[in-house]
Amino acid sequence: MTRIALWNVHKVDITTNNLLEDWQNRSTKKRTVSEQGGVIGILIQQVISGMATVRNLTRDYATLILMM
Repeated sequence: MTRIALWNVHKVDITTNNLLEDWQNRSTKKRTVSEQGGVIGILIQQVISGMATVRNLTRDYATLILMM
């Protein structure tokens, strides 16, 4: 661990060993990507089945992204 003698830490490399924070950050990134993939899959299925138009999907997708 780096000992800081002064309060001024300009140009001093300070790292943390917080493994839980690192795990949480990686988990959040993975979850966001998988949620977007699921949303896109649902929208594609709706277009193929004829249940929605592209205009509706564009509006709905923008709303879903803002909620994430």
